[in-house]
Amino acid sequence: MALNLEALTIQRIAVNTIPKRNEGRIPATPIYASLLTTLNQSGLDVFQNRITSALGKRSHGVELTIVDSNHNSFMQQAAKLMYMNDADYLLNSRVIATRLADVQASLDLAASKLIIIDGRIGEGQHRFLAVIKADLQDGFRDDNVSGAALLQNLFLTPTQRLYKIGFLEEVIANPNDEEGLKNSDDFRIHLFDHLITALETRNAAHYFYKQFLGADMLHSQKKITRDFYDLTIKYINAVPIDRDAKFDLVDALRSELKSNRTTIHSETFATDHMGEGLQQSYLDFLAQNNFNYDNFSKDTEFIKGKLKRRQRMRFSHGVEITTPADSLTQLVTIQESNAQRTILVINAAIESQE
Repeated sequence: MALNLEALTIQRIAVNTIPKRNEGRIPATPIYASLLTTLNQSGLDVFQNRITSALGKRSHGVELTIVDSNHNSFMQQAAKLMYMNDADYLLNSRVIATRLADVQASLDLAASKLIIIDGRIGEGQHRFLAVIKADLQDGFRDDNVSGAALLQNLFLTPTQRLYKIGFLEEVIANPNDEEGLKNSDDFRIHLFDHLITALETRNAAHYFYKQFLGADMLHSQKKITRDFYDLTIKYINAVPIDRDAKFDLVDALRSELKSNRTTIHSETFATDHMGEGLQQSYLDFLAQNNFNYDNFSKDTEFIKGKLKRRQRMRFSHGVEITTPADSLTQLVTIQESNAQRTILVINAAIESQE
């Protein structure tokens, strides 16, 4: 489902430091925030715009599935922070910073800042808590500057290689259960990481989204990808355009799903491959069929067979025969062929004629 970042407001910011792990592989002790960070309005606007750009429509942010909702999980700890007063928020943000330090096992990972923010988003003004891991490398300097100066320093330069974002939204404000826990079904979690957009990097941020956030992109993506394919095919079959245009759209869909890009953007697909008269109609069709994933991580495991191209046999004078993938030799037999004519036997009945 699309993340609605309209009317995003940030309420509290805690900036913690995660040192680089030493050679003994002992988790580094974070340097915890002693005060909440405050930004002036211009700095806050830049900060909010960077988050919206990273996670909003036409970005490479993807929705994940929450797989860990136990007592000590990120989801439960973050949900508690949303409702705490300022003093408790500052103190308990340390639990999340320690969690990140514990899962960063690789010695290759640079020192980083973990910026923990909460606030409200969308028409319903849902609560959210976001964690931003900002690496202290690639020319980015810390120099013990204030939290406000640090955020200004980081987000005035929109380089995506400096940060990862985990964004937890409470979509339904239900009470805790008998054990004092929240139901994971009442929350949605999104991830931004520039590595996810590169080739062959599906597991590049595994420690961040799986071990730290307690989420996974693999559980639901096969079904989401299949639903996207099936609904798009259904739309193409129903829309009143000529047959060749339908064939072109199906080919474009298969090419998109077979490409090396790891994310699919339904709005981008419509813009790239459909005329202006169809684009909004297609997006409305997806929404009417409860497909609300503007961005999702592609996994074609369930539709491998469907992605094979139809086979075509072309003749002179614009004559053409098409068959399902890998079926040409079974359905079409050539009895005679010369420069003037070709005699075929088609092992199928006529269903319609236009």
